[in-house]
Amino acid sequence: MDTQQAARILNIRPDADTASIKFAHRIQASLHHPDRGGDGKKMLDVNLAREHLLALSAAARMAAGAEWDRGAVARAREAAAAMKKAREAEEALKKAAAEAAALAKKQPKTRKAAGWEARHRDLVHEQTVARVARHRAKSPEAYREYMREYMRRKRQSESAGV
Repeated sequence: MDTQQAARILNIRPDADTASIKFAHRIQASLHHPDRGGDGKKMLDVNLAREHLLALSAAARMAAGAEWDRGAVARAREAAAAMKKAREAEEALKKAAAEAAALAKKQPKTRKAAGWEARHRDLVHEQTVARVARHRAKSPEAYREYMREYMRRKRQSESAGV
């Protein structure tokens, strides 16, 4: 592909700067991308034209003796390495969290948690005993009605899996 043809595909001048080339590519890509109903071959031509013009632009800058930022390459490599380390740390953290969750499922409940459950069970039992005693004190019929309702609710909660 020659420079004139690449410039025609992107609808820009052959001596356009890097920003213009990237902007024109973005516009042409939005028009011709296959995901947006465009033609895949045309999109390939747009990408090739962009690469060709960017390579020429970089070569022209270097040939003209323009100030070349050599530190930019080093900074880009450092940024890529930092991103890789961050991704690895995130994956390690997810793995550790999954292992901790699996370990927590395997371990028996702590004494503190078991004690809390026992205290709660005792409290519920005491409340139930007090409620039964109140109904028993009213009348035998009220007590029987209360116990029927209690057993019905208990069966419903057991069948619901609560």
